Amino acid sequence: MKLTWHKVGLATAGAFGLWLASGGTAFAQEDMVSTAEIAVAMDTFFLLIAAALVFFMQAGFAMLTAGLTRSKNTANILFKNLMDFVMCSIAFWAVGWGLAYGTSAGGFIGTDQFFLGNVTEEGSVPLMGSWLFQVVFAGTAATIVAGAMAERTKFTAYLLYSFILSLFIYPVVVHWVWSGAGWLNAGDGTWGFTDFAGSTVVHSVGGWAALMGAIILGPRLGRFAADGKAKAIPGHNMSLAMLGTFILWLGWFGFNPGSQLAIASQGNADAVALVAVNTNLAAAAGALGALITAWLRYGKPDLGQTINGVLAGLVAITAGCAYVTPAFAVLIGFIGGPLVVFAAEMLEKLKIDDPVGAVPVHLVVGIWGTLAVGLFAAYEGNTGTVGLFYGGGATLLIAQLVGVLAIGIWTAGLAGAMFLAIKATIGLRVSKEEEEAGLDIGEHGAVAYPDLAPGRPFFMPCGEGMRGSQVPARTLTQGVGNPGVPTASTAGCGKPRVSHSFHSRVCGNPWVSHSFHSRAWDPQLPQQGFPQLPQQGVGPTASTAGFPTASTAGCGKPWGSHSFHSRAWETLGFPHGYEIWTKCTKESPSYLLNLSKASARIEYR
Repeated sequence: MKLTWHKVGLATAGAFGLWLASGGTAFAQEDMVSTAEIAVAMDTFFLLIAAALVFFMQAGFAMLTAGLTRSKNTANILFKNLMDFVMCSIAFWAVGWGLAYGTSAGGFIGTDQFFLGNVTEEGSVPLMGSWLFQVVFAGTAATIVAGAMAERTKFTAYLLYSFILSLFIYPVVVHWVWSGAGWLNAGDGTWGFTDFAGSTVVHSVGGWAALMGAIILGPRLGRFAADGKAKAIPGHNMSLAMLGTFILWLGWFGFNPGSQLAIASQGNADAVALVAVNTNLAAAAGALGALITAWLRYGKPDLGQTINGVLAGLVAITAGCAYVTPAFAVLIGFIGGPLVVFAAEMLEKLKIDDPVGAVPVHLVVGIWGTLAVGLFAAYEGNTGTVGLFYGGGATLLIAQLVGVLAIGIWTAGLAGAMFLAIKATIGLRVSKEEEEAGLDIGEHGAVAYPDLAPGRPFFMPCGEGMRGSQVPARTLTQGVGNPGVPTASTAGCGKPRVSHSFHSRVCGNPWVSHSFHSRAWDPQLPQQGFPQLPQQGVGPTASTAGFPTASTAGCGKPWGSHSFHSRAWETLGFPHGYEIWTKCTKESPSYLLNLSKASARIEYR
């Protein structure tokens, strides 16, 4: 039986093979795909992967900016980095793409292709693929502004200017340079401005807008002393900043190589490989340049400056990555490092506050990288000439200078007008109280690190009970269910001698109640609840339940300055647990509670 089935199987297989050989078809197949179609598919796939890498840079900017700013603003930073791409996507789809790539009106602006539909053309990458690649570039330009204006900008203002930048300001620049019909680079060599992936078109546009925003917005509270001396405001998490840097470095392998727009031929593949190598070398050289410069100037290697050096190298090579040799890529990137350090110092001297160094990295180094093409281009730029040091004369350098100036005037002028208009209408900056408490609370009623914060800020107008605009009123009044949230009772609020109490789970086990009596601050009345301790010549000091101690300098005045320190917090790493100041006038008493490290505050009005 086994032999019989074996023979049947062989016979069947043989018959099937003869049938195929004689022209039969085993499976229904489509016509053979042409080489041209395969090339289009490869180019489209390459472009979409590059777009995904550039999109991922949004996460890099979010991590970098959050890490280099204070923890009380983290949720706000992350929210803004999310929403600028949201606003950009809608604006660039509806209008921005048309202004950038529509039919040209005198080389200045596009006039059609608004509300872009699904357009395909035989033998070319689908228009939808090109749009996706371009919109992530627009998003990059918009998100650069967030860092320079961090920690004091209204959320509504941020949404508006992200939309306007992506709708009009940035797309017009794109039309001038990348549309193939713009007056700066129409393909006829008239000007021949050369910016392969956007040192100026993307980064300087974002940098100019960031500079104008930072100037009009003004510095953060406490950034500059009364005598004008700059005070450092460190970021809260260098791990996040470093993570953001690596994400951006990775994303740049989509940003620059993807700008070749194709890979399905030997020539394109060679160009993509050169661009990728130049990109990486410039980033490394920029880090070294910033590291050495900061080390020599400050006596210690500085991580923050080195991080910005990496980004400086990447921005610097973006314009010329397809036109220079690897050796000059190293030189261009290395020079970008010191530029970042010196530009940051110059901003401080001008009292311009840029929390993350967006202006030095994207504007100053973006300009340098664009001009460097005119100096070091080994391959012909859009003028048909090479750089000055390769014997091409000044033609390409002049074209680069014209482009930098024209785009700078356009962007700075319109961005400045936009920010002034926003300031005069809906307002550009949050209130002093919101900035001190943190934009997470003031703008969103949330915190990024609820498990780590010993308290949450909230405001309580007198006569309105425990109405908290940032956390639920029931949580505040109950004093339980939310570890670390202070609660207070404000009977007779507004009077100079009033009893206040608050509870904090972190101060005791499980809850310890600390009562504050403003009667104790009035020298005309007996001290209530505070055993007397040595005076030290500045007024009474007190302790409550043997836990906190308070020193009340100027306590002899009804409206004086008081501070309150809890030794119990030292075990948690907070040697000054909370400080209480009373800033009162006889007409408008105001008691302010500030839990340091968490920036939590209660204000009695």
